[in-house]
Amino acid sequence: MNFKPSAISLQKIKTGLGCSVKTALAGIGQIYFQPTPLSGAAILLALCLTRAELAAACLLGVGIASLLAWACGFSRSLLTSGLYGYNAALTSAGLCALYQPNLALLGWICAASIATTMLSHAFLRWQRLPALTLPFVLAMLLAHAVGPVGGLLAQAKASNAGLQGPLSFLLLALAQVSFIGHAALGVPVLAALALHCRQQALSATAGGLLAWCCLAAGAAMWPDSIITLNTGAIGLNCILAAQGLAAAGRAWRWRIGGALASLLLCCCATQLGLAYFTLPFILASWGMLVCSAPRMSPSSPQPVSERSESAAEVA
Repeated sequence: MNFKPSAISLQKIKTGLGCSVKTALAGIGQIYFQPTPLSGAAILLALCLTRAELAAACLLGVGIASLLAWACGFSRSLLTSGLYGYNAALTSAGLCALYQPNLALLGWICAASIATTMLSHAFLRWQRLPALTLPFVLAMLLAHAVGPVGGLLAQAKASNAGLQGPLSFLLLALAQVSFIGHAALGVPVLAALALHCRQQALSATAGGLLAWCCLAAGAAMWPDSIITLNTGAIGLNCILAAQGLAAAGRAWRWRIGGALASLLLCCCATQLGLAYFTLPFILASWGMLVCSAPRMSPSSPQPVSERSESAAEVA
């Protein structure tokens, strides 16, 4: 028997593949609060130019998360907007960036992608506060604590480059949000942010430059102080706080307040010798979201805290 696929069947396959690619790219873009294929593609390209395995791990993570969300019958609108996949994408890239490739790493990526997806779903059902990158932080802290026992082998740590010029600092901190390794590769990421939402791009830029000013002032007054350590981590937390609060429709005073709170929390965590990843951004953003109300404007996207509520079909 000869089987000849019909045009309708081929069209369905092409449509399904197109939707899957868009969903995956939206999930990657959501790392920066932007559920657009363009932003996801820019991030993925920058990861590939940093290290090809980072891009592969990111795609594997978001693919597992999207497939799991689809198989479990989770909200289709939230799935296609990337809200189930971004933590898995970020965690997979982070694990690949910090640990050497082996079978244990592959197992961790698969398990973390499943766990972050389920935790993201729990937050979307709860609807009181957005998950932000909390699933990613919990997965990375678990790997930090028990990874060597579970077969993970740490990569050689890159030395802290110190405080660079404001533009280099901004671009590198923006890139390091998703473990992109070069400041120059922050340019396409920032361009993609600006194309989708200028308010978010301006807020991210303001958060990064504010962090640089505070770090420069601190380094001038206390050259050997703790503020000269982990400059990249401090910068990316400030950037995420300012941009995330812009995505949530908060006014500028709350965005700046969130960035400053993130900076203080980073310094406290560093003083205590704690690994924190993006936890300062999460805590600062939650605090500002609880204390403020969204102020919508035509240039502002729907608030993060309300985006999940508007999609009420969460299982």
